[in-house]
Amino acid sequence: MQREGSVPETDMQALYRKAADVWLQQESAEARVHIRLSHMYEHGLGVEKSLYEALSHSLRAEEIESSPRLSYHIAQLMEKHGMSESVIRDRYREALEGMLREAADPNAPPDRQRNYRIASMYHYGRGTEPDAGKALEWYLKDDGER
Repeated sequence: MQREGSVPETDMQALYRKAADVWLQQESAEARVHIRLSHMYEHGLGVEKSLYEALSHSLRAEEIESSPRLSYHIAQLMEKHGMSESVIRDRYREALEGMLREAADPNAPPDRQRNYRIASMYHYGRGTEPDAGKALEWYLKDDGER
């Protein structure tokens, strides 16, 4: 019987469960393994859904290799987990500052997802004061535009 909000048992669920079993046994997993485990726990893919475990694995990944994208994801998990608004705001601020630095780097590859996340943070005031003008600018930014 399927519980409310759980992912139905499928062949993919069995594969996710097998991957989780292997990855959870690794003593010093790479950051990308923790990111994948975080995603699996967040969505209940092969493991019991747990925002606590999802956040825990994202924080472990950050200890190994931090990035603005990971800070953004951690802020989202903290928000879902109901953590303090000030902690969430600081995490989004860190993500926004890092993404703006990346976007300003002439050697960084274009990234529409980054542009959308920046726009969204300005739009909803995550890590910054809401700014409809800046949000619109980033929503409309062309992939090749700096």
